[in-house]
Amino acid sequence: MGMSVWRTAQSLHTNCRGLQPTPCNTLGRKPAPALHGSSQPQQQQQQQQQRSRHQQRCRAPAAAGGEVGKSAKRPGKGAAKQQQQQQQQQQQAAPPPQSRAVDDWEHDMDDDEDEDNFLAPYFDAVVKVHCVHTEPNYSLPWQRKRQFTSTSSGFIVAGPKPGDRWLLTNAHSVDYHTQIKVKRRGDDQKFLARVLAIGVECDMALLTVDDEAFWQGVQPLEFGPLPRLQDSVAVVGYPIGGDTISVTVGVVSRIEVTEYSHGAIDLLGVQIDAAINGGNSGGPVFNKRGQCCGIAFQGLSGSDVENVGYVIPTPVVHHFLNDYVANGHFTGFPSLGIQWQRMESAALRQAYKMAPGQKGVLIRRVNPTSAAAQHLRADDVLMSFDGQDIACDGTVPFRTGERIAFSYLISNKFVGEAARVVVLRDGKQQTFDINLSRPGVLMPPHLSNKAPSYFLVSGVVFTVACEPYLESEYGRQRVASSAPCEQSCVFLCTDPAAHVAAAAAAAAAAAAAATCSMWYLECLPPQVSGVVFTVACEPYLESEYGGEWVGEAPIKLLDKLSEMPGQAGEEVVVVGQVLADEATLGYEDVSNMRVLTFNGTPVLNLQHLAEMVTACQEPHLRFDCEYYETIVLDRQQAAAGTAGVLKTHSIPAAMSQDLQQALQVQWPPAAAAAAAGQEAVPAATAAKR
Repeated sequence: MGMSVWRTAQSLHTNCRGLQPTPCNTLGRKPAPALHGSSQPQQQQQQQQQRSRHQQRCRAPAAAGGEVGKSAKRPGKGAAKQQQQQQQQQQQAAPPPQSRAVDDWEHDMDDDEDEDNFLAPYFDAVVKVHCVHTEPNYSLPWQRKRQFTSTSSGFIVAGPKPGDRWLLTNAHSVDYHTQIKVKRRGDDQKFLARVLAIGVECDMALLTVDDEAFWQGVQPLEFGPLPRLQDSVAVVGYPIGGDTISVTVGVVSRIEVTEYSHGAIDLLGVQIDAAINGGNSGGPVFNKRGQCCGIAFQGLSGSDVENVGYVIPTPVVHHFLNDYVANGHFTGFPSLGIQWQRMESAALRQAYKMAPGQKGVLIRRVNPTSAAAQHLRADDVLMSFDGQDIACDGTVPFRTGERIAFSYLISNKFVGEAARVVVLRDGKQQTFDINLSRPGVLMPPHLSNKAPSYFLVSGVVFTVACEPYLESEYGRQRVASSAPCEQSCVFLCTDPAAHVAAAAAAAAAAAAAATCSMWYLECLPPQVSGVVFTVACEPYLESEYGGEWVGEAPIKLLDKLSEMPGQAGEEVVVVGQVLADEATLGYEDVSNMRVLTFNGTPVLNLQHLAEMVTACQEPHLRFDCEYYETIVLDRQQAAAGTAGVLKTHSIPAAMSQDLQQALQVQWPPAAAAAAAGQEAVPAATAAKR
């Protein structure tokens, strides 16, 4: 799918290209949005005057040699010579040009009061986002944590159809939201907003407001092209330090594939040196033509880091919006499903029978759940992707004089699209057409705003291991996706409690040589007697092991972070904890161990385990775990113990809602629940609660 839905305006871009900073350092202006409380005819007249002045400035350099796009009559030799003499006299009489700093944008025309604040016509499209969050308690997955509030920024954009009125902000700004309100500049009213789509991977969320009053007199922002190095940009939003709108300026310092810390994925990103602070998340970043060239979303913190902010560029924004338009929801970014290494060593290339001049990267592993598994193999040399040759360092041509990681080509595709790859296998080239997909991961990096799964058997709590779980259990620390460093990526929402925690985490991270990445989760835990089963994933590991979880979590769980699933649907099911109960006597110290088999059958995922337990007719329930730990429960005693644990700990159900809906069975059995004095709830009824 192309980018035709959101087309960047090229007219102002063309008119301003090649001009010096002085005549074109104010932003190209669309008609200014109408302000609340002012008369519409008067506003339209002011807007027309402002637009006329801007057009005169942008065309001024072209006036001497004819209008842009039109042919001008060539003057005679005498007239040309006279004109040249006049220009030389004017240049001699004119004062020498003065250098301009980037922060002098707003003083472009001192003789015109309307031009002092060149961004003002766009301010009304920038909103403040107030969100109430209620995150899951990964260690007690049937509960939620205490709610907290945050503030961030967002802005208004137009959809492809008339009547499509949208707001863009960051996904982490509305994670696990229970209420979202937005407020326009100069307005005293907050409006309820609802979520249309959330892209955790690309850290974007699409909102709308149903109240018509919110949209009166506002004009959506227009997207611009991908900026270039040293282009001037302005970040607009509502950061900490005040309640009114804020503008900071800087330049583009780097454009490359970068890690999106919220979604644990590498996508195209823009690094700028403008100040981006907490609360700037989701705010627009403007170029010098008044177009939105990206969304502020994260910054880099550390003892030796200053003014390093990151922007989601418009190609990634377009991908997110076009995905939503085409599918009605966000399907995500595809992956080729391989792990690879560079082939810069001549000896390595010779070992894989590469001829002189041949280039590519070595495929180390292929995800068995990916579409590429049908075509690609380990030890293949990936030479090109969709007609673009891949260098031995894994880069492809980007723009003039620039190169970029070849994953950029993959991220430009949509899930389900085909791509042609060329590989070298045993010295012979082979070509394959692969339908790109989103392959499974063994330990999901995030839950995509879902609640964690659990299953309770007596006092044994089974759940799914993930990074938030490990953070909850062992403390907060980033996972290294490559080489460790002394910086950590921080999100830009404003939450007072989070600031204190973030400061402590940053100090600990710097001391422990933390890393620049973060992972999340997509799962929920079941329960048998007092044993709570869940699925291991990174949020789970985070929840279990807290701030130092990378050093404190069991090594076998940490190993799963880099492993691929052996088959579709595979999860890391762990015993989260064992709640005290007569049926679980002697197992109270068992925690955070992966469940390998149940009664001799390998456990694929949490749903598979729950199915086997609820259908079991054998006298004993045997769970074999890692580290040679074994839990054996009496089946009837475990069923009765499950009902008792639910009552004692005020747990609403022995399994999470997703498992209730999938299994449609009663656990614990009605007889066991009645014996424990616990009211039996049919699975279908419990699922609705």
